[in-house]
Amino acid sequence: MSHSDWGQRLRALAKSVLLRRGVPPADAEEWAADVVGDVVGKYPTAPREEQRKLVVVAAKHRGISWRREGERRRLAGALDPRPDVRRGTESGDAGVDAECAVDATIEVREAMARLRAENREYFAALFLTSEFGLSPREIAKMMSAKVDNVYTWLSRGRKRLRELLSEEE
Repeated sequence: MSHSDWGQRLRALAKSVLLRRGVPPADAEEWAADVVGDVVGKYPTAPREEQRKLVVVAAKHRGISWRREGERRRLAGALDPRPDVRRGTESGDAGVDAECAVDATIEVREAMARLRAENREYFAALFLTSEFGLSPREIAKMMSAKVDNVYTWLSRGRKRLRELLSEEE
């Protein structure tokens, strides 16, 4: 099998992994090429089976990162007081219907209020991150806590917030 055939097979494999992770097809095509380029570039002499495994793992992690970033953007956008940001547009005249954006904002704010009542550390960490863009290190300093604790609060807070939002649907 030639190198170009092998590269095409690896790209197809990476794309299928990314698509299973929910990445849009246009992005999956581009990212699959990036993943294969990274793996083959770093490990050009690795056996093909090893390259195949590395491509699968790298594509899986790229898909996970994409999903997490989307959740963060969605949460931050829903909490943003500027309506044009909540709608996902710069001008506010195109994109998601304004009424849907307002409904989503209300749902997230209600879930955040419930989270605040349940666990103030989770709420504080999420609030400071989404509203003020503070890093976990900055939040730890502000709250006199360990950075690892802040990461835990953020993770558990996001998880609980997702649960609260899915209960409301």
